[in-house]
Amino acid sequence: MFRVHTAIRQTRYFERLDRIFGDPRRAPVPQQRFDSPLTVLGFFNRCGSTLLGEYLCGTGTFSGFKEPLNLEQLEPYRANHPKASLADYMYHYYEKHGAENTYLGTKAQWSQLMGLHLHKVLHLFNGLWVIHLTREDLLAQAVSLHIATYYSAWTSNFPIEKEEPPPLDPAQLDSYMYSIQEHNLFTRQTALALGARYYHLTYENLLEHPQRELEKLGDFFNLDTSNWRIKEPSIKIQRNELNEQHSRYYQQTLQNAIYSEPG
Repeated sequence: MFRVHTAIRQTRYFERLDRIFGDPRRAPVPQQRFDSPLTVLGFFNRCGSTLLGEYLCGTGTFSGFKEPLNLEQLEPYRANHPKASLADYMYHYYEKHGAENTYLGTKAQWSQLMGLHLHKVLHLFNGLWVIHLTREDLLAQAVSLHIATYYSAWTSNFPIEKEEPPPLDPAQLDSYMYSIQEHNLFTRQTALALGARYYHLTYENLLEHPQRELEKLGDFFNLDTSNWRIKEPSIKIQRNELNEQHSRYYQQTLQNAIYSEPG
């Protein structure tokens, strides 16, 4: 059995999604409501998706790129609309965050993308585009995730309320890196299996050459990029000496472990 199939059975997200909206096999197939495709920004935490979402919305070609598929948002909506489907919810999302004459975008991890398929939401749209953002430096992403989780500060706009720094924890960083790799693989596999137009870019290239990377993305989707201009994002890079300290400690611990083995 494919690992994606196994993960679907083991991931609690699908169980809770079904608990909120019911068995998707019984959900009616909605009629197509939009002439344009749904654009999904595939991500895993701390890959730079908020930055890319702001850049894309700044072009005037896209809108949205919020995170509407988090369970914390789905549950109160369903409580207030007990007969609504996930497709109804996404239509509500479009009305709230979509802009006229733009491609609607949403952020989604692989399980959320699969949830859109299982609950027949993709039938609302004329196709599916997936823009998959990853980081080349998995250790840096894992360190960023470790720090952000500890402080509950997911962008520079979140306040830091704890005075004590997060503990140095190489084992936790290892776990995060494995999760990141698995989610990146599943996002690509799921997008391609769903027949999406799939485009991949890296955070490092986006950070270094934002205008170039956006234009390459636009060219891939056959969009007019002549008026696309990079706008100053509302968030700042959070990486600082604390990140470097955790990275150095992990690398030193790994080096010590390697050289302690006979050979």
